[in-house]
Amino acid sequence: MAKKVKDATKSNALPDVYLVCEGDADETILASLTQKILRRNHTDLRVAIVAAQGKQPIPRLVEALADETQGMSRVGIVIDSDGQVEETRSFLGKNLDLKNYFVVIANPSVESWLGDEIKGLARNGQSSRVVDELDLDEIEREHPEVAILSENLKRKAA
Repeated sequence: MAKKVKDATKSNALPDVYLVCEGDADETILASLTQKILRRNHTDLRVAIVAAQGKQPIPRLVEALADETQGMSRVGIVIDSDGQVEETRSFLGKNLDLKNYFVVIANPSVESWLGDEIKGLARNGQSSRVVDELDLDEIEREHPEVAILSENLKRKAA
């Protein structure tokens, strides 16, 4: 697999969870947010984040990761809805059996989780500092899809 993988937990072992997202900005934000969630959940899950470089390649990448890990790692999808939640879910459902993965549809985008006033900082590579300052409970109230991500970062593969 030729995709760049960002290991949010700095481990060389096969991760417990792969998160597949659209691009580099999402990958950077998710790495910081994942660390914050794992600390709050008091869990030692190993998480690797893979940027698919667009929405269209996500299903192929997800299937490749699932085949490669043979159930040893859970695979989750974090995808922007761009304001079209049902269309995004339909796109994924046409290409994947969604019961095999957990799906987080960011509405409208992963960057929106950070709030308008700090999205620019995240784009400038300061997402770790930005995310550390955010109230995770408040983000989950405003964006219920973040709670889905949090819940799925509590357990390893069955």
